[in-house]
Amino acid sequence: MRYKKAPVTGRQNCSVGACNSTAIRKHQSRAMQRLALLRWLQERQQITTLQARNDLGIMHPAGSVKELRESGCDIATYWQWDKDTTGKQHKQALYVLLSGIGGAA
Repeated sequence: MRYKKAPVTGRQNCSVGACNSTAIRKHQSRAMQRLALLRWLQERQQITTLQARNDLGIMHPAGSVKELRESGCDIATYWQWDKDTTGKQHKQALYVLLSGIGGAA
């Protein structure tokens, strides 16, 4: 028996205030996610898990940070509590760039 593919529904029709950049951002490869994260860290020195998800569309920031560390970036992790857009408290990572690839930080 063959199944018909169900239509793909996303967050295109999200209500006002519920959308974020991930709703309109197209798929990003892992390499593009790492590059976006590295650029953010080079410009701002730090990012939280929720910022990476909401502003950069990276759903698993810890994986991208791990890959950046493996490529030579010195990134520290600090733990903190913060509220998401719904007001719920979450323990999240704060990633701080200590030194980057090629000494850029």
